[in-house]
Amino acid sequence: MNKTYICILYATSLLILILSIIFVKKMIFRELFIKPDKSKVYVQEFIRKHNKKLDIVLKVITVIGFIVLYNGLIIPAVKDVPYILNNEYKTIEGKAVTHSYGGRTDRPIRVTIRDDNGNEERLVFFFWDDVYVGDRFKIIYLPKLKRGTVLKSEKNY
Repeated sequence: MNKTYICILYATSLLILILSIIFVKKMIFRELFIKPDKSKVYVQEFIRKHNKKLDIVLKVITVIGFIVLYNGLIIPAVKDVPYILNNEYKTIEGKAVTHSYGGRTDRPIRVTIRDDNGNEERLVFFFWDDVYVGDRFKIIYLPKLKRGTVLKSEKNY
């Protein structure tokens, strides 16, 4: 498994965790998210007039965002820590069931892989080419985060 990729995933998780702690602190001490003094002059009057409503809307949106991030990233990352510490990653070898456009190294793709026993895993990984249905892959991945690294690939021409 690519150690750089794991470090980036866990650094992102740690950053989200820190931001959520700051958010909870602001909620406990009832601090405002938007301070009219720090905004532009023509917006200050609007913010002063609707400050409580804007603050409630921003806090609700932030809570929803953190719930999604915790369910999709933080909790699975914590559950995967024992696998990383013991260097026990899952491996799947099989055919792609879904199509995905690749070709970029800065953005991962999401593909469903079916092994020979019929088990399917929807995984996120970096790949440099388009993935078509029937392409064979061998991928090592984290079982809870469902993020991995391609070990071997064969195109289905």
